[in-house]
Amino acid sequence: MLKGLIYDIRADIWSLGVILYEMLYGMCPYEESTIPKLVSLIDNTILRFPSDVPVSENLKVLIKRMLTIKYRERITPQEFIRYPL
Repeated sequence: MLKGLIYDIRADIWSLGVILYEMLYGMCPYEESTIPKLVSLIDNTILRFPSDVPVSENLKVLIKRMLTIKYRERITPQEFIRYPL
């Protein structure tokens, strides 16, 4: 959405992934002062998980799948609902 491209329901999956990350770690996975900087950060940074919060690998995999940059590769709503937690 930030790039002005066509998007589908998987944009909502991204948003849920950001919220889940924030709930677990107490901070946003990507923060910048401007939209262009934020887009560049998202495009050029590997998602990091703080080591001081104990989160299962399974949940980290889910968050990674939710925050996959290429929306066609992102977890679908159906996969998300069936994801084993």
